[in-house]
Amino acid sequence: PLAAGPFLPDAATLPALRLLVRETDGDSVRLDTLRISAAGTGADSSAIDLVRLHIDNDADGQVGPGDLALTAAPFNADDGTATLAGLNLTIPGSASRHLLVTFNTAQASSSTPGQTFSASLAAGGVDAIATITGAPITPVGLPVSGPTLTVPDRELAVSTGTASPTAATAVFRDDSAQPVLSLALATTVAGPVTLDSLTVTASGTLDDSADVVSLGLTLDLDGD
Repeated sequence: PLAAGPFLPDAATLPALRLLVRETDGDSVRLDTLRISAAGTGADSSAIDLVRLHIDNDADGQVGPGDLALTAAPFNADDGTATLAGLNLTIPGSASRHLLVTFNTAQASSSTPGQTFSASLAAGGVDAIATITGAPITPVGLPVSGPTLTVPDRELAVSTGTASPTAATAVFRDDSAQPVLSLALATTVAGPVTLDSLTVTASGTLDDSADVVSLGLTLDLDGD
């Protein structure tokens, strides 16, 4: 099973539920529809754009290049249902398929730290038939539930950059680009953070207001 983890915004295929579908009577079955149920404190229909279904060919619980995307659908409401229909997936007699349900999540503003999300497949959430007779199949082993995914805190870590001056530096008049401080900014896994302003405090024997014409801020792309 998947482990509890963070609910990440702007994720195309965030793993939410693993399924092992196995035929045990020796006759092939056709899987037509899965109805995935949502739960948690977050607003599923706005924080999750789509629920996707994949054949997890390597059974690793992640979407990889060898896996096959089947279909996708949105949740119809908060704590609602995503109907993954038209699958037409045949499982041969005595064979099995590993399936993976993922979330295509919305931008960070659609969820707040601490909110939780999860997916499950309830009894009655599967439409399947025996391919030879066309008779409906009632799966056993349901319900199954995925882990709780929690929106982590959004933080901005500020530290002194590696290029920041560490020793006394001579300051010359009419110098238009004298480096005085380097900053390193890093965000958490919860998504992008918008930096609106920085307040810089001056100190020292220099008359800052008279001798410093302006303070500039540069995005140091190469960190030097």
